[in-house]
Amino acid sequence: MAVRVGILGTGFMGTGHGRILKRDPRVELRAVYDIDAARCRAAAAEFGCRAAESEAQLFELVDAVYIVIPNTLHATAARRALAAGKHIFCEKPFATSLEDAHGIRDIALKAKTVFQVGHNRRFAPVYRAVKEWLTRDALHPTLAHFKMNRGELASPPWVGDTARTGGYLYETPLHLLDLARWLFGEVAEMQALGAQHVYSEPDNLSLLLRFESGLSLTFVSCAHATWAFPFERVEVFGRHFTIETAEMERVSLTRGLGEATVTQDFHGLKTEDRWGYTAIDANFISAVLGEEAPAVTVEDGYRAVELVDRCYRLVRGPEASGRPANPSSA
Repeated sequence: MAVRVGILGTGFMGTGHGRILKRDPRVELRAVYDIDAARCRAAAAEFGCRAAESEAQLFELVDAVYIVIPNTLHATAARRALAAGKHIFCEKPFATSLEDAHGIRDIALKAKTVFQVGHNRRFAPVYRAVKEWLTRDALHPTLAHFKMNRGELASPPWVGDTARTGGYLYETPLHLLDLARWLFGEVAEMQALGAQHVYSEPDNLSLLLRFESGLSLTFVSCAHATWAFPFERVEVFGRHFTIETAEMERVSLTRGLGEATVTQDFHGLKTEDRWGYTAIDANFISAVLGEEAPAVTVEDGYRAVELVDRCYRLVRGPEASGRPANPSSA
């Protein structure tokens, strides 16, 4: 029996997920809805499905819904979808405040439906190789350095609009904070420094994390660093080994002096496969069908929001909320 899926939001990510889902024989892509009627009709024509006239109508037509609208609207849409009894795939972040994250988590944990958060980095082959080396080869990491930069917050224009994103950390660096938890466990301590230089929010951030395992991780992120490759990089160090990534294209393991470096290269994969979107969508459908557990739970989504909230509070002071305040308060 096919899972009847609907997509709420037919922008870049919504249509991206739609194209992947259309290739899954377990899925009936039933309907899409977007407040932009022309964009909604175009997506419906591409996918051969219905253009719903409202969010409520979309929910009536489907078993599962993809929430792919601006970040700051995720939580309210997720509440409505939960109330309608739908399985939910919510793009990250599933909330942009700790209060909303608490509320959604509590409701989702009591629901009998699947709630998956779109942290696709966990499914990228590069990072799965890192996880496999650490786990299968029993490598013991002691130190790590993460970098995630953007070239700008001007293109597309909404990326620099905190009313839509919830803040720069929610839009991009959140990915690697979730990845760090997946690789190393829970964070015990955090220190953070931030500054606003080019845009109207903190756009230079330096974090120091200590995990319960004892591992320390430095994380830097700049929102105006040009798109110099690799703008996303992970380095993990341990007892006589180094793991290094270059975007989601290559990953290398070096075990010590005189040892050959092992490199896995994924640059030839399609973007949706290289970035993990195909695999995360497949996992969601499998979870709805009861074939496997969702790999990114509502608890994982909550913990990622919690880390961003903690960072913003450290950067702006104890009175700050998870969502960035006005630049004048920095």
